[in-house]
Amino acid sequence: MAKERHSTVNILDEAGAQQAVNNPRFKGLTAISSTHYEVSFRKKSVNLNLPLQIGLFVYGYAKLRLLQFYYDFLAFYVHKRDFQIITCDTDSMYAALSAPSLEEIVKPTLRSHFEQNKHKWLPATQCAEHKTIASLSAGASTFTNPTTPPSPPPPCCASTYQHEKREPGLWKVEAVADRIVALSPKCYICSNHDTQERDKVSCKGVQKRINPLSYAIFRNVLETQQPHYVINRGFRLDSKQNMRTFVQPKTGMSYLYVK
Repeated sequence: MAKERHSTVNILDEAGAQQAVNNPRFKGLTAISSTHYEVSFRKKSVNLNLPLQIGLFVYGYAKLRLLQFYYDFLAFYVHKRDFQIITCDTDSMYAALSAPSLEEIVKPTLRSHFEQNKHKWLPATQCAEHKTIASLSAGASTFTNPTTPPSPPPPCCASTYQHEKREPGLWKVEAVADRIVALSPKCYICSNHDTQERDKVSCKGVQKRINPLSYAIFRNVLETQQPHYVINRGFRLDSKQNMRTFVQPKTGMSYLYVK
């Protein structure tokens, strides 16, 4: 919350509005009738008393949890040749796997340890009563995908899974696809070749409602190294407090990402 941007708003008559314009803290006015105006002033004083340390530590712990997930979970249980991180944000991570499910690429020597400790990282797909440690023979895999409960799951297990999906600190599945193009943070598309599922698209600053985005567009930017242009539309107040519509051409996707 930017408290320094807060305003004091008064309803004044014409004489009061004329005096208010000369006030050093005057911000603007809007006519609400033929004789009265809504006048806004900057605050005479601002008490910045919000606990900013809470936001700082939440943000810091979010990044710490992401690093723990990579180093203490993925890199520990899975050989690096079997997964590749594609794009990452403060609270999400997209990775390519060499098998349809995570369990299939767990190191054989750590499978029992993985089954005993995966509940610390992933939502549980079984309730306490039905939870059992899978036994594996050499070279065989009977693991189930941790991202979905058994089908059809018992009511108790389904309830546990739905509860675990909302547990803070556990990593949930955001999208599953067989192809992805990630141009930059918050600019990527997850798509499937043969299914009718909707693509998972993120493109910060682009109005998707009037700028349809497809896998072909993302891939074209990646392969041709040419930006993709879009148009945003909206309305806003101008300097005279008149409502105006605007059309804004802009670069929606850029190949080059420098950071």
